[in-house]
Parts: sequence; C-alpha cells; structure tokens
Amino acid sequence: VVAGVVRSSPPSARKGTMSVVLLTTWSIWKHRNAAVFDNSPPNIASLLDMIKAEARQWFRAGAVGLGTLLPLDLS
Repeated sequence: VVAGVVRSSPPSARKGTMSVVLLTTWSIWKHRNAAVFDNSPPNIASLLDMIKAEARQWFRAGAVGLGTLLPLDLS
C-alpha cells in the first residue's frame, strides 16, 4: 500500500511523500508506545500535534520535499 502511494505521487514529490509516510508511521508508533508503556491515554489531537512538530524538525534537519507537501509554520 505504501509503495503504491509513493509510486502514484508525482516524481517531484516522491521523497517528500516517503518522508511523510515515515514520520507519520514513526509518530503513531511512539504514541502507541506511550499508551502501552506509560499508561498515557491515546489522543488523536496530541498525535496530530506530534506529527506536525516532528515534520517541522525533519524539515529543519533537511528532509527533502517536506516543505513542498506540508504547510509548515516555521515560527
């Protein structure tokens, strides 16, 4: 499924699409671990905030293509 999403992206957006897939998966995994191991209640709003914060960090670190796919408020 993920490969199909990446392949169906325009060539200019493939690296960014892959970055979005990876950071979303990573954020869901971390959120799940917090729920399981820290007894933190799952919360979609906090998960979305975590994904946005992670995207900003990845963008600042030089992740190729994220800036063209995501509206990142860098302030």
